[in-house]
Amino acid sequence: MSNLRKLYITPKEAHEISGISEGTLANLRCQRRGPKYYKRPGIGRRSSIYYRLDEFTVWLESQPVLTRDSIKLVM
Repeated sequence: MSNLRKLYITPKEAHEISGISEGTLANLRCQRRGPKYYKRPGIGRRSSIYYRLDEFTVWLESQPVLTRDSIKLVM
């Protein structure tokens, strides 16, 4: 199980990594937006949500906000 922990993160861990609240991540999932996620089957609210750490990181890094200063650095 420890190897799986390195591959998958919970919404709480995703929040700790990114600063994006668990509520916002839940809203993104409901809207079918945001990072790809996996749902472990369960009964009702007992199902668990997980993100692959590598996919979450790629999604997070694909969301830059370009500022005037960062655009000047690219040019």
